[in-house]
Amino acid sequence: MPLIREFFAVFRLIWDNETNLEEVVEDTITWRWTNTGKYTAKSAYLAQFAGREDSRAATLIWKTWAPSKCKNFAWLVLQNRIWTSDRLQLRQWPNNYFCQLCYRNLETVQHLFKDCPFTQEIWDKIMARMNHNQPFPMHNPDESLVDWWESRTKQQSKCQSKGMQSLHMLLSWEIWCERNRRVFKDKELQIPQLTARIMDEIHTWSACGAKKSCENSALTSHPLL
Repeated sequence: MPLIREFFAVFRLIWDNETNLEEVVEDTITWRWTNTGKYTAKSAYLAQFAGREDSRAATLIWKTWAPSKCKNFAWLVLQNRIWTSDRLQLRQWPNNYFCQLCYRNLETVQHLFKDCPFTQEIWDKIMARMNHNQPFPMHNPDESLVDWWESRTKQQSKCQSKGMQSLHMLLSWEIWCERNRRVFKDKELQIPQLTARIMDEIHTWSACGAKKSCENSALTSHPLL
């Protein structure tokens, strides 16, 4: 019987801890998750997350200004859950193998959004158009996408960091759209065309709310806005 098993489990705990029970003292129930020892719904909710490790990806994404579709997409990117060629291969599904932006390497999330020469050049062009003096840094091939993303944003002031996080989402989204344009429509934009498109999107994002997140952010500190 469950009740009998629970009784013996409690008895064993008391015995193992050499607890002395006094018959004249009434039992009390103490809730360990509050200072007062009293139960609250809030403390019960927070107790569910005790001991968990905070996700750096969650901090980078969910507190950043961006359209919902871009946030959801960025979350999948940092979790390596989008359908790049390497993941399609694992399931033996049709794929192009090579990155469709540079045609040099197997298409992976790491390559497509960080290490691809095409992506790096887009970053350099955008930074130059925004009068940003920080060139696209060289990366260790083993550096994770989250580490790279985080390091890029930490190099900025607090306000600039917010803008850089939004910019990461915008560029990642546009890189993915360009990849899909080449894969599914057999069309492509050259670097100058894609750069111009991204700059237009920066202007749109700023007008829609990114500018309000921080007046001195990376999305608002270039001469076009």
